[in-house]
Amino acid sequence: MAANLKISICTGPILPVPAIKGGAVHRFWAQMAPAFASAGHDVHVYARADASQRDSEFSDHVHWHRAGGYAQATSALWNMARSWRDARHLAPRLAPADVLISNDIALPRVIAKRPETGRLIIALGRQPKGQLRWYPRVDGIAAASQSVAEQVALQAPALATCTTVLPYAIDTSVFHTDAATPRDADALLFAGRLHPEKGLLLLIDAFRILHARRPSRRLRIIGPWQTAQGGAGPAFREALRTRALGLPVQWSEPEFDAARLAAIYREHAVFLYPSLAEQGETFGLAPLEAMACGAVPVTSALPCFRDYLKPGHNGDMFDHRAENPALALADATERALAAAGSAGAALHATSAAFSVPAVATRWLEALSNWSRV
Repeated sequence: MAANLKISICTGPILPVPAIKGGAVHRFWAQMAPAFASAGHDVHVYARADASQRDSEFSDHVHWHRAGGYAQATSALWNMARSWRDARHLAPRLAPADVLISNDIALPRVIAKRPETGRLIIALGRQPKGQLRWYPRVDGIAAASQSVAEQVALQAPALATCTTVLPYAIDTSVFHTDAATPRDADALLFAGRLHPEKGLLLLIDAFRILHARRPSRRLRIIGPWQTAQGGAGPAFREALRTRALGLPVQWSEPEFDAARLAAIYREHAVFLYPSLAEQGETFGLAPLEAMACGAVPVTSALPCFRDYLKPGHNGDMFDHRAENPALALADATERALAAAGSAGAALHATSAAFSVPAVATRWLEALSNWSRV
């Protein structure tokens, strides 16, 4: 592995880093940047500005630079225009580097003729939507899952050879089990964005079946609902509440503190994540975090979840395209509840494979290879 790489990480203009306002990708980079630095590399992170964070600081052996940014809107055209504007403002501020990792859709095009910024690595945290063909220069692609890598090969075959599957990681010093925390065998949890693509209407219908089978069961739904935070807005939140009338559902505001979120995971027997985002879901970090905390995950059958979830071993899946998907989800949840008492070893082994040190090692090996291309 090459020593003393100069690594730039551009996390995009939507959310701040560290992730004080949420975002799985942003929490990942807040963990990974110090891990890179502790291995002897010179790391610079470029993130959006936030009133509660310094514009420039050096902490955890990482140089943090913050400027610009915007609140995400419902208009994709407006978001794209703002992304281009922020990328143009960011480009001249980038320090010379060996590699630059970009989570920004516009930045790769803006810096195409700036070789001093380093080998350009596209970190695909969502399924590609044709944008790879826009970029004049791509030196490497970090695909969050095997399903993302397959989409890269379909949409931009010339980039398949420089694509490496590099998953997200979980901080196992925070997300772990705790024998002192009582776990409710009837408690079910969803944590994520309140958006139709997360399958929440389906989740409510499945829970109605589960509650009819055993009235002591309860469901907690926690996550951002505002559009600026990736939610679908107040109308969808009210639609969910209406759908759940008569059911013991606890509605909670988003929890952006990782330690408090981990404590919530530990209180629940099963974690439900019925995502329907066939073109959006790329890894699904929340089920893995829940797994690390001892909650058995149940997900839809999207291919990305198969990178870590093995039905009947460390969780379960349901066919979201079934004739009756709510019943399929309810039955998968029953299987997970039955396995909750014996799945601990499998859950721990899986989470250990996706710990920050394990994933950082994989990333640094790939970055070293890309830097020599």
